[in-house]
This record gives sequence, C-alpha cells and structure tokens, in this order.
Amino acid sequence: MPKIIEISRSFSRKIQIEQYEPVEIFASYKGELDGTETEEEIKKFSHDLSALAQRDVMEEQERIERMKSQREQLSGESPF
Repeated sequence: MPKIIEISRSFSRKIQIEQYEPVEIFASYKGELDGTETEEEIKKFSHDLSALAQRDVMEEQERIERMKSQREQLSGESPF
C-alpha cells in the first residue's frame, strides 16, 4: 500500500428554498497523517473527516430550513 500522508473529505448538498432559489451547502476537511498508520487507521481517519463534513452540512441545512419556516410564519419575506 502506498504511503498516505494526507486525506481530504468533503460533502455537499443542494436544497431548494423557494422556486428558483437553490442553496448549495459545502464542507471540506483535510487531515495529515505521518504515513505509519495501518489501513484500518487510515479508513477510520477518513471516515471521521467525512462524518465531520456531513454533520456540518446537515446542521447548516437545518438552520436554513428553520429560518425559512420562521420567515413563513412571521412575514413571508425572504431572509436570503
């Protein structure tokens, strides 16, 4: 197996707030290794970076959807 010293993982999601108002949410993480990790350690490290990116995107999506719901309940004006 080649020596792996860096892993980058990212995640994105596109949601439609209103008609013709798409929002793309993106998170990316990059981590460094010293090259002595086992294949299993590398997989776990990669999985952990991916999980962080997915969590950040999902939290931002939830925040945007809450803002949309609040906007609809209060005034109907777009906060975007």
